[in-house]
Amino acid sequence: MLDDANKDIYKYIAIDTKSFAPRVSYLSAETAANFGGGKMMTIDGAVYIASASSMRKYTSGNKSDFKAVFPNKTAVISQIFDSPDAPFTYVLDSKNSAIYTLEETGAFHGQIVDPILSSASHVVSTVEDVYVLSGSKVYKISKKI
Repeated sequence: MLDDANKDIYKYIAIDTKSFAPRVSYLSAETAANFGGGKMMTIDGAVYIASASSMRKYTSGNKSDFKAVFPNKTAVISQIFDSPDAPFTYVLDSKNSAIYTLEETGAFHGQIVDPILSSASHVVSTVEDVYVLSGSKVYKISKKI
């Protein structure tokens, strides 16, 4: 759970199939968190926090050396997605009708540009395809990156 007001990320560890232990901080004691107004979070083992204009990455409770690089200076982060099975971090930019793929370091890998992305609110990726939520519809986009 992202708590921007208290500058912390909390994790809940399962005790069994029906209950969790009390929350504990994910961040190490040495990590001074500054989420930059981050409102979005995705996890692939590392934790990524994003606001409309920046992304940060935390690994094992520590801030990672990560700099998100986009193909243009007008990129606006609408939503982010990653998972342990995803080869990249996916960044939805509805303003520019694009999905950007980033390497683990934040280096730009590629992009998908499609007019439907201007109204998209969420993105999810599988190994083969990208799925986008736009209103009440889900669109499937084949990866061509």
